[in-house]
Amino acid sequence: MRSFSDGTKANVLKYVVYTGANNETMLEAISEVNGIAFDGNETLQIELANNKHYTILFWAQNENASYYTLDTANKTITVDYSGAACNDENRDAFYGVLSHTVTGATTLGVELKRPFAQVNIGSSDFETAANAGLVPSTSKLVVKGVCNTLNLLSGEATGSVEATFDAANV
Repeated sequence: MRSFSDGTKANVLKYVVYTGANNETMLEAISEVNGIAFDGNETLQIELANNKHYTILFWAQNENASYYTLDTANKTITVDYSGAACNDENRDAFYGVLSHTVTGATTLGVELKRPFAQVNIGSSDFETAANAGLVPSTSKLVVKGVCNTLNLLSGEATGSVEATFDAANV
């Protein structure tokens, strides 16, 4: 398995700022920046109080990706696999966590990573299949026991659902 797509379908960045010893205090509701063109050099300015520790959760996705639910209280993202199709790059998403004690103006970087992987299915008999008149043009995948919730702080994945990725062009 490997990560998929070039990430250009993710064009909305959501972030939540927490403080407190166990990140229990959320400073405000989800903030959202639209129209992001992720090229590795995006800049976001957040003003925070000096001498306080903060944890900021970042989540980036496509603006039309209604299958993700960000739960700010539990600091998780949950995926709804209903209606999923194979090869749907609009499902590409990224997340990151930045933990920092503010001691003055500074510039920090955070790397956003893909929480998902791509399953590649290969075959060494395409020529044999084509000679027999079988030329596959679509793919469908059913995965049983797949996790559907990710804790954005710890990176722990939980849940166990059956996900069907409907047929789509290969």
